[in-house]
Amino acid sequence: MTSSRRLRWLVISYLGLLVGTPVFLVFQRALGNGWSSFITAITAPETLSAIRLTVIVAVIATPLNVLCGVTVALSIVRRPTRYTRLLNIILDVPLAISPIVIGLMLELA
Repeated sequence: MTSSRRLRWLVISYLGLLVGTPVFLVFQRALGNGWSSFITAITAPETLSAIRLTVIVAVIATPLNVLCGVTVALSIVRRPTRYTRLLNIILDVPLAISPIVIGLMLELA
């Protein structure tokens, strides 16, 4: 096995562990009381209402996000001004802060 294959295997294993462990723990916790309690919880009216609302918001927000994101990206790249850097920073900060805040929230919960 060459060193590049070992490195590739190591990276894929690490990413698999990074993604697989939280998914496993979520399923373990969701199914901790058995399938019947899971089915009861997932078919509750409150759960179905929350799923319906999530789908509606996602269907509305996704096209708007794509439209606004492409428009801003094209304006930043094609017509740079002295405010382009500031706009780029304003757009990048929430992407960097959000995982930190969510990780801290999950750690403290």
